[in-house]
Amino acid sequence: MYASNGKSVIRANIPWYNALDVPGTNQMKHLRTLVEVPSFSRWISKSELILNGMEVKGEPIRLELATDNLF
Repeated sequence: MYASNGKSVIRANIPWYNALDVPGTNQMKHLRTLVEVPSFSRWISKSELILNGMEVKGEPIRLELATDNLF
């Protein structure tokens, strides 16, 4: 949590109301919409479609598909 005295509890360096305009916040809206889709519980992992060793900034790429073919 950000504190105005400059001591951060969770490494936040700006207040939340300023963080709403930080680059990347608009992309999070799309992720939220995707995760809130009712079929979220019917996603299945398709990691076999990803080539071995494919990573972004050290994190493995993951692939999920909806069983109802929504996406």
